[in-house]
Amino acid sequence: MRYHKIDIHSHYLTPAYRDYLMGKYGACPDGFPSPGWSVEGLLEQQETLMIDYSLISQSAPYIFYEDKEETRRRVRLSNEQIAELARGHRGTIGVLAALPLQDTADSLLEISYASEQLEVEGFCVNTNVGGLYLGSPALDPIMEALDAQGALVVIHPAEPGAVPSDVNATLPIPLIEFLFDTTRTVVNMALQNLFVRYPDIKWVVPHAGAFLPAVIDRIMSFPNAILGIPDDQPFDYGRDLHNLYYDVAGYPERFLLAMLLEVADLAHIFFGSDFPYAAREKGRGLAAILEESDKMSDAQKEAIFCKNAASFLGLESS
Repeated sequence: MRYHKIDIHSHYLTPAYRDYLMGKYGACPDGFPSPGWSVEGLLEQQETLMIDYSLISQSAPYIFYEDKEETRRRVRLSNEQIAELARGHRGTIGVLAALPLQDTADSLLEISYASEQLEVEGFCVNTNVGGLYLGSPALDPIMEALDAQGALVVIHPAEPGAVPSDVNATLPIPLIEFLFDTTRTVVNMALQNLFVRYPDIKWVVPHAGAFLPAVIDRIMSFPNAILGIPDDQPFDYGRDLHNLYYDVAGYPERFLLAMLLEVADLAHIFFGSDFPYAAREKGRGLAAILEESDKMSDAQKEAIFCKNAASFLGLESS
C-alpha cells in the first residue's frame, strides 16, 4: 500500500550554497558527491513518492568561514535565493532558513529577517559548526530568541568537531559519523538542560533519533553527580526524548524504527525523504521499505507519513 506523505527532511542546494561547497570542499564534501538540485526536480520527486508538501533545508556542511562577514553574507544570500526559488510553490514547499550560527548578533538578525521578510517556516542547524556544538552556553542568546518565537528547528548532522585519524578513514562521513554526532549533540543538549530552559523550541531530530534510544537505559542509570548535573536540575533523559520530534529519513528499518517507537511519542514522528541525496530509485526504495514495514499498523504508517506532520505544521491532511 502506498501513502500520501509530508516530507520534513528534504534539502536544497542554492547557487550560493553550492558555490560555498565547491570552493571550500570540492565536489565531494564529507566524502559524498553533492547532488544536483532544482525546484523542478523536487516537484518530480514529490509526484513519484506521493509527497504533498516538502519542508526543505540546507544540509551539511553548514556555511562557515573564518571571516564572519563572509559567513553572514553567504548565509543571507542563500536564504534569499531559496525563498525566491520556492516563492511560487509555497503551498507544496516550505523553507527552513540557515543561520550564521557562530556569531550571536548576526544570527539574531537573521532570525528576525528570515522570519519577517522571507516568511520561512523555521530554521535548520547542524549538530556543530566548526566544533561549536548545540547546547554550548555561547549559543544561549540564539536559543532564547528561537524560544521566544516558538520556532521550528530541524537538526542536521555534520562531521564531528574532531574525528580520530586513520580510523574508518575510507568511509564517507555521513555513513556513521552523522549518527554519532546526532547522538552526541542531543545528549549534550539534554545535559545542558536546554530542552527545559527553552521549552517552546520545536526540535526535530533526524534519522530516527540515531543512537539516542539505544543509550537511554545507560544514561538514566547514572546519578546526577557522575553526569555532572546539579541535584536541583530537573534532568530526565527519557522525558526529553519523548518530547522531541523525529524524522525517519535514511535507513530506520530494521532496528532504529523499533527502538524509536519505544521511546518517542508516535505523534512526534515524521516522514523524511532526504532528497536529493536519496533521489529517484533510491528514494522510492526507502519509502517502500517503510510502506511495507511489518513493525507498524496502517494507522501508525498514516500518522508518520502524513497526519502527524499535517497537524504539526498546520496543514490540511490529504
